[in-house]
Amino acid sequence: MMTSQVIRKLAARGLLDRHPDPTDSRAQQLSLTTAGAAVLAGALADVEMTDEHYFATLGSRRDAFLADLATLNPANADRGAFADDAITTRTARSS
Repeated sequence: MMTSQVIRKLAARGLLDRHPDPTDSRAQQLSLTTAGAAVLAGALADVEMTDEHYFATLGSRRDAFLADLATLNPANADRGAFADDAITTRTARSS
């Protein structure tokens, strides 16, 4: 599915608003609605719970494993790909 199709579906469901960009007539500015923010919060909570369940089998080795895993992507080596703030940071940059 193309990004534009996803955006149209999210807008049709009332999860995001689209507004013309005041400086570029080809672009649209996107913002989450209150309903969209609620769905996002629920989805992130589900992802976190799934991660916790999945990585629980590592026990006390979990943090070391995630740190090693982060080194596979040099962009994440300084803080770890699965740092507690990783999703928040990526979400904030996307806004």
